[in-house]
Amino acid sequence: MIMTGRPDLGGRLERICHLLHEATLLPVIRTDNAGLIQSCRPDALPANPKYGGLQEQLTEWLGERSPMAVPMLHSTPFLEHFLLVSTGEEGKLAGGWIMIGPAVSAAWPEDLLAGLLRDLMVPQRQRPVWLAYYRNLPVIDKSRLLYAGLLVHEWLTGQSLDLADLIDASEPAAEGAALKPAALASLRLSGTREEGVYHHSPDTEKLFLKHIQHGNKKELFRAFAALADQGVGILSRRSPLRHQKNIAITVITLATRAAMEGGMFPEEAYTLSDMHIQHIEELGEVNKVESALQAALGDFADGVRRGLDQRVSRPIAVCQRYIFDHLYEELALPMLAKASGVSAVHLSRLFRRETGISLTEYIQRQRVEEAKQLLSLSAYSLSDISARLQFHDQSYFTKVFKKYAGVTPKQYRHGRLGTAGSEPPPPGRLTSDYTKPNR
Repeated sequence: MIMTGRPDLGGRLERICHLLHEATLLPVIRTDNAGLIQSCRPDALPANPKYGGLQEQLTEWLGERSPMAVPMLHSTPFLEHFLLVSTGEEGKLAGGWIMIGPAVSAAWPEDLLAGLLRDLMVPQRQRPVWLAYYRNLPVIDKSRLLYAGLLVHEWLTGQSLDLADLIDASEPAAEGAALKPAALASLRLSGTREEGVYHHSPDTEKLFLKHIQHGNKKELFRAFAALADQGVGILSRRSPLRHQKNIAITVITLATRAAMEGGMFPEEAYTLSDMHIQHIEELGEVNKVESALQAALGDFADGVRRGLDQRVSRPIAVCQRYIFDHLYEELALPMLAKASGVSAVHLSRLFRRETGISLTEYIQRQRVEEAKQLLSLSAYSLSDISARLQFHDQSYFTKVFKKYAGVTPKQYRHGRLGTAGSEPPPPGRLTSDYTKPNR
């Protein structure tokens, strides 16, 4: 039968949910703006065993969310994935949500599921119920889930989005000071065969590392999604958490080399690697490891991009590298010229021509940036920081710092402490027990 006329808003939403479920066989739940379930497909969708029922599960998953401009992918500690599409003000429709999922990205072997439940401290007696729950969840690649979100968004709003728009949006608020989880960033625990051991294509790995080397963050995240969808070998069957950490550490090691090949200073790359690996080792949930890994890779791509954006001649690059490595030491023009292999006069002229600022200003800016880290992440006094960074006295340090930061060192420290709370230092930064680096 051909339908005529324009259905009411609720009827339109119901038809979208019906068509989506029939086309994908994925669970589709519609709620009102209070998070109360209005419809559910299939009718007998089982709830996560952690909750007393599906409504309780939805209430916690939705939390206090506000309407969103684009669909967002979310992951849970139990490795479920679901995509939320707002039908609120951003979507110009009645308030509420359409949730696609939950689903999982692989049909995992039972020993891996048992390891996951052990990691999450699920009592042994409850594990059969959990295993049955996982077996009932649909298996779908995360990228396919995102494409379903694109389709629903266009149905609702008429607005066409690109997958990259959803990848960028699916980075929830930072954990701690700088961690940016992104639900798309994950490597699957296993494939679907009995042994569950697969390895990604070398071509995919090369493409993935090339994007880091070129500082192309957006394409990096696309390639990472493809890498995740191929599946990876199992490194630790007893603990999916340990497995995911092993994968993350391996990927970060490869990314470190790619970033250095792209021009990132080795010390900067190695420090970033160490801090991210340390942070990952401290995490206790698989989905947080996934998010931390993508945050790390994004940091490497950003570091390379910064270098590419200020591409300079070899003498200036050598000079900048020398300044980076010796920032805590006295930096005089003759020694910089000697390190760069050109005369002092030529270096000064060339540096200003290529960077737009003088050598003195460049050094001051670098020291102010380093001072910001020490002010935020160490307990050193202002006079100690001033002396370490080769400022003649604290008043001169304050003057230079305010010139480039817009506030005094004391104001900067108090402002950072006022917003940081008790969160741990972000990856890639210095810790509170910071010691003078061997630059």
